[in-house]
Amino acid sequence: AGQLPMAVARGFFGGGETSYVLLTIDGIPANDTRTGLAEWSQIPVSAIERIEVLRGSASVVYGDAALGAVVHVVTRGGSRSAGVSGALTGGSWGDAGLSGSVEQAFGLGSVEATVNLERDHGYRERSESSQLMSSVSYQTAGAESGSLRARLSASRLKNEEPGSLAPDALARDPRSSHPAFQGDSRTRWAAEAAFGSDHAWGDSQLQANVRVRTVDQERVRTLLLTPSFGDT
Repeated sequence: AGQLPMAVARGFFGGGETSYVLLTIDGIPANDTRTGLAEWSQIPVSAIERIEVLRGSASVVYGDAALGAVVHVVTRGGSRSAGVSGALTGGSWGDAGLSGSVEQAFGLGSVEATVNLERDHGYRERSESSQLMSSVSYQTAGAESGSLRARLSASRLKNEEPGSLAPDALARDPRSSHPAFQGDSRTRWAAEAAFGSDHAWGDSQLQANVRVRTVDQERVRTLLLTPSFGDT
């Protein structure tokens, strides 16, 4: 519908203002540091080895962002393998995508570069979206003494907002957009550097993470005051 994917966990829903689910990538928290939203589209599916979900509140361990759940994304880095992979996708409503990754063994781990381009016209008016993501990561293979990981990423997101429809408007034309949202759009550039390390001493383990993120966003947004009138 032209909107970013959002999660609803244990009934908590931020309505696009915040997220109550913590997203981590290789152990490093990846939620937006300003809004707390989880950026689900920031890493290509081709780069993911597995996804682990910790259901229920985990705020005692992970902080207030983990009120609903924690989602751990583990990438394929650190296997010291070499390879190239890619995918070309397409579908209805102008859905098209291109993704690829290159992995090469380096030192005690491996370096991986990924790129992902997606475009979707959407099934409703004013629901077009496009996004470009690229990243370079390094991760050492798991060892008893510890591990090291680093990731540099950049992304561009552009999308329109069709707005929610009242039941009568939805019945007349489910593909239409809300008149009050004609000017709503967003263009966002983001770049991030993340570093993490795990070290074990006997039965104890120390984890350190550092994130630096910059975001440049231009956005026009409408908030509905009544079902037919909004403040832009």
